[in-house]
Amino acid sequence: MNGQRGLVDNAGSHHANDVRAALDAAFNGQWLYASPYSPHLKPIERGFSLIKGFLRDHEDEAVLNPVVWINHAFERYSVGGMHGHSCFGFWNAYRRLHTAFQAGHI
Repeated sequence: MNGQRGLVDNAGSHHANDVRAALDAAFNGQWLYASPYSPHLKPIERGFSLIKGFLRDHEDEAVLNPVVWINHAFERYSVGGMHGHSCFGFWNAYRRLHTAFQAGHI
């Protein structure tokens, strides 16, 4: 992994001295902790948020036929779906704006 930079989740176990030493060795000191809870770094969080919103917006229909509407929501926000970019483009937008990435720290 040398030559690469890393972003490590903020799990308590990643703060142990031996783990920090291993991360330093693996990434040549070029790594950072993510914020304690980073939904913006987890595209699945954005995806589930969009799916839940879609189902709320179509609650009357979804209550009558939940399997069809849940499948429709997942298809809508899947890769290649009509609105897949809403979920999967989210990380790229964050990455462009995040100062750590712009500064080359990660």
